[in-house]
Order: sequence, then C-alpha cells, then structure tokens
Amino acid sequence: IETNKQDKREIHVFEGETGRPVKSYPDHPEFPYCVGSTKDGSKIFSGSGNWNLRIWKTDTGEVVGTLRHLSAIKAAILSPDEKTIYLGGGDH
Repeated sequence: IETNKQDKREIHVFEGETGRPVKSYPDHPEFPYCVGSTKDGSKIFSGSGNWNLRIWKTDTGEVVGTLRHLSAIKAAILSPDEKTIYLGGGDH
C-alpha cells in the first residue's frame, strides 16, 4: 500500500509478489499519513492530517467508517484480534 504521491491525495494498493498495481482509492480528503489493512484484506484504513481515520471496503472502495482523533493521525495499527485500531498523532 502506498500513500506518498505528493501531487495527489489517494491510496494505491499493489500485489505483494509482483508489484503490480491492484487498486486505487482516490479523493482522500487530505494527504494520508498512514494505512493498514485487515488480515484477510477485506478492509483498509487510512489516517490523515484532517484528524480522521477512514475505513474502506477493498472490493468496492466504499468508505464504511470514520473515526475522529484529537489531531493529525500519523500512525495506525490494528490489534491482533482486529477489534481495536490504535492511533498515534501529533497531540501531546
């Protein structure tokens, strides 16, 4: 998963073994700082400078949830049981 397109606010997913592009998620509201996915790949999540974490269905690209943080979200990790997303940001 790639987020470092400086001129675009989108997320790109690549096939792990070949590096072949698989899907893009355009129109992210702000530059995404971090991304992650569920173990089965059915959902990805992205955190950005607008204090929101978005949860996307990978097959449709539909946003199925948004979580609000106290500041820009610069790190996010899913717990092993996939019930909790831990966020790190610029708050004190």
